[in-house]
Amino acid sequence: MTKMSKKPELLAPAGNKESFMAVLRAGADAVYLAGNKYGARAYADNFSEEELCTCIRYAHIHNKRVYLTVNTLVTDAELDELYDFLSPMYEVGLDGVIVQDLGVISYIRKQFPDMEVHASTQINTTGLEGIDFLKNMGVCRVVPARELSLKEISSIKSSTDIELECFIHGAICYCYSGQCLFSSVIGSRSGNRGRCAQPCRLPYTCNGKNDIYPLSLKDMCTIDYLPKLIEAGIDSFKIEGRMKKPEYAAGVTALYRKYIDMYFSKGEVNVSEKDRKTLSSLYIRSQLSNGYYEKYNGADMITIDSPSYSGSDDNLINTIHDLYVGDYAKNQLDKIKIDISGYFVAGETAYVSVSYNDIYITKYGDIVDVAQKKPITADDILKQINKLGSTVFTIDSEATKESIYVSDDAYYNLKGINELRRAAIAELEELLINSYGLIYSRSKSDKIESSNITSEINTCKNNTCNKRIINILINDYKQFNSVLEYLNSTNCNEQEHNSINRIYITEELIIDDTDTIINLISNSVDNINNISNTDDKKTDIEYFIATPYVRRMRDNKLIDTIKQLLLSNSQFKGVLVRNIEDLNFFMRLKADHNNLKIAIDYGVYTWNSETAQFLSQNAASIGVPIELCGAAQRKIAPKISCEYVEKMIYGRIPLMHSANCVNKTLGKCRKTGQGKNLTEWTNLTDRTRRDLPVHTDCTHCQNTIYNALPLTITKELKSYSLDFAFRIDFTNENSKQINDVLDFYLGVSDNVTWEYTKAFEKHSTE
Repeated sequence: MTKMSKKPELLAPAGNKESFMAVLRAGADAVYLAGNKYGARAYADNFSEEELCTCIRYAHIHNKRVYLTVNTLVTDAELDELYDFLSPMYEVGLDGVIVQDLGVISYIRKQFPDMEVHASTQINTTGLEGIDFLKNMGVCRVVPARELSLKEISSIKSSTDIELECFIHGAICYCYSGQCLFSSVIGSRSGNRGRCAQPCRLPYTCNGKNDIYPLSLKDMCTIDYLPKLIEAGIDSFKIEGRMKKPEYAAGVTALYRKYIDMYFSKGEVNVSEKDRKTLSSLYIRSQLSNGYYEKYNGADMITIDSPSYSGSDDNLINTIHDLYVGDYAKNQLDKIKIDISGYFVAGETAYVSVSYNDIYITKYGDIVDVAQKKPITADDILKQINKLGSTVFTIDSEATKESIYVSDDAYYNLKGINELRRAAIAELEELLINSYGLIYSRSKSDKIESSNITSEINTCKNNTCNKRIINILINDYKQFNSVLEYLNSTNCNEQEHNSINRIYITEELIIDDTDTIINLISNSVDNINNISNTDDKKTDIEYFIATPYVRRMRDNKLIDTIKQLLLSNSQFKGVLVRNIEDLNFFMRLKADHNNLKIAIDYGVYTWNSETAQFLSQNAASIGVPIELCGAAQRKIAPKISCEYVEKMIYGRIPLMHSANCVNKTLGKCRKTGQGKNLTEWTNLTDRTRRDLPVHTDCTHCQNTIYNALPLTITKELKSYSLDFAFRIDFTNENSKQINDVLDFYLGVSDNVTWEYTKAFEKHSTE
């Protein structure tokens, strides 16, 4: 007796049609795949439009489902092409699309209202706030962050009716999905555009250890944990592997099918050593782990010594191939047994009838002739009716022969019998496809023109003076003191052109010592908020709290603390939100406290007009994505209707945000006291001897890896209108470096005294 009446869906990957057929034969309930655009596995074979439509129809005849990945970030030009891309699949009953881009979600809900939209793991949903945010957008299924524990997943599932789709096997990224810019920065290959170069699998030097692989996670295998996963209420079990061979996808699918079925038939799972060996012999990266389901992080999740694949057993691969792969695979999908009868009486109208369950179809032909020579027999008719080899149907020949009524003097053209059979079978296919759910009875969607789907965007920038607005993000006390001292200095007070508008203070810093931060602000507020300008006008500095890059459920008490601080302390004007969890939380708070300002950071991606329109409804400002080049940023900015658009002009680009921690992996966790002498910064040194600073945020138990050199935009600044505010992010700079940066950008100095990169300013991943 099982603890759950409904089986979870077993969802398998397919990088091409061969894989698609193989995983269905191996027992998949559903398949996810990509077309030739918009998929986050750009280097997979993927599917043509014709192949996609054929696969969808084939799956539906067998009561299987197909989901299409549209899980890259999308520009306006690509958004314009999305309707024509999706329409053919929509019309044949595509079961759903897996989406990363918020604008694409909005677009699909308008253009294809009957289409199921599933939120990709690339959105990085980590809790109920994110679930609520996506549900309000019309999402019916969420693929949460792979970093979530079973406890978190169970908690989410018990509090929402939205479906959860979770990974159970395959490769895992070191970075929270959708938050990785590492490949973009070092190789101009964006993971958000399906072209990840996998820098996490390269060797690094850290804490005195050379040529190690601290960013390479072991592959996930949860075969022994299936009962716990089922009992957590997960709706769909997802296998990773669209880039892998059909034999891998089919072999893994077959074993998970076996043990899911075992649980529901016997109430337990007893995995044989043979099957464990099979899984470990199928293209696995060194060793296996059960991922994050039962632990937050740890060294035993990492392939420290080597990230390479251990290879596959050739005999095993050949066995799997023979069973599931190719036209002559031993394991084929079960044929659908149908009943066929025929009526061929001289002088009367011929017909062939096909029935299956409660479906009954009859196709009529011509008048049956009187035989001039040899009359047609029941065996002749049966031979033509039984030509079902290319279809999914089969018959009982003896029963069918008994259902054929033919007169002794009848003659009918064999070609005509074939036509009657084909017409009846074709209609049966359509009826079977349509009978598997309302989703397949949809009519063709008519495109809503952009003038109707996007209301006119009126920019309402408030920069009325001829000055450049600059915002600053700080990470620690020393930086804050240095910035405050600078703002009270003669140089800052005498500058004529640019001014500091906001200071973002990280939640980590505020939670660590709230009173100290508030005192620092209070002691300086009179001086800072009365900076003199040449026109005798005053410029108030706004203090914002910068939320973490990732909000986990364990941080709920922290966000409540931030809420109370915002409502009780007039010094803080708003929040800089960096994830959809916090965006949803503070949008709800703003509904009751209209004076609260929400600044949306560049990591909540605004790549297109749909996203710009959607996010502008609640934002005081929106940061343009770092991955977009300057020209693309200037192109999207007019679509953002806020006080202003924010552009990062200085700062180390965050390459990765992770639940795993470099220090803990190497046995020097600061939080547990094993590395008390460590600062909160560590360096990873890559193969080119560049040092990548790593920040360990122990308040939220997060790890952020930054680029070796700070992004620095110089001469190009003039090409940005005053509607842009410029953003300076300080990470590990000392007081002198802070002063040099502020001198340059506030117009006190013309000298850039530091080594830097311009990153995407002229070269975009677009």
